[in-house]
Amino acid sequence: KVLDADNWLHTGDIGRWGPDGVLYIIDRKKNIFKLAQGEYVAAEKIEMIVSKSKYVAQPWIYGNSFFPMLVAVGTPDGAELAAAAKQGGWFIEPQSALAEKPQAKKFILDQMVAEAKQAKLKSFELPRAVVLEPEINELMQGFSIANDCLTPTFKLKRPQLLKRYQKQIDSMYVSLGEDPSKYKK
Repeated sequence: KVLDADNWLHTGDIGRWGPDGVLYIIDRKKNIFKLAQGEYVAAEKIEMIVSKSKYVAQPWIYGNSFFPMLVAVGTPDGAELAAAAKQGGWFIEPQSALAEKPQAKKFILDQMVAEAKQAKLKSFELPRAVVLEPEINELMQGFSIANDCLTPTFKLKRPQLLKRYQKQIDSMYVSLGEDPSKYKK
């Protein structure tokens, strides 16, 4: 059933042939989307890059074909964010309240953008706004199996994340000058 009429195997993966003749799986087709200006974005690549920041524990990069920019939802590393907040003079407890502070969101976004620029990502691959998950479990996860945001192999469940954070995503796009209500069914 996975073979088409020409006997091509369709797995949903994106591959690249290496010089040694080996097929390397480099991405999943469902994790690539097109932005409004026609640019294709590989969300997992960006997530891997921005998660190199010691302040970002779990990033989720979101974009769609109605808008020309990306937004992000992230779980911050609580201890690192608290240390930066104390140094910056905007610390507050508990951690859930700290994650809601505008300074925390700006700080994490700046960290994500710095990592992305260091990796030489293109400007359309940089997230333009971020929301931080304030509820973190005992494993330091905001996205977890329990809240249906991760698979048992700890991969992001993108449709479930979109459903969970739709209001925040819409708010981020509004803050960036877009009108998500034009595209609601």
